[in-house]
Amino acid sequence: MVIRERGRKRTVEERLHYYSLPMGEHLMWCGSSDGGGYGQISIEGKQEKTHRLAWEFAYGPIPTGLKVLHLCHLPPCIKAEHLYLGTQANNVDDAIRAGNHLGGRPSIAGTTEAR
Repeated sequence: MVIRERGRKRTVEERLHYYSLPMGEHLMWCGSSDGGGYGQISIEGKQEKTHRLAWEFAYGPIPTGLKVLHLCHLPPCIKAEHLYLGTQANNVDDAIRAGNHLGGRPSIAGTTEAR
């Protein structure tokens, strides 16, 4: 069990462990998330995605031009074994195969027509 110490600052790696829970074969981020469900934490005033940080802790720096993608298609999952590197094109192809793609149609959420 982890006990939060008042005033103690955790390292990024400690924060990843503290705010995640094993759920079946996944390690799910339970802290702050963005509108798409991807975990995020603030590091020196900048929001960083938790799945990207999990990749870096497990495997090292993310090469320029590559993204960290989910094999499990679950944005809050930060289990390193469920992550892989790919291009934006790989990301789109993966989303289409998984049925998570909008098909190129713009979202109308928040427009006056949708209200």
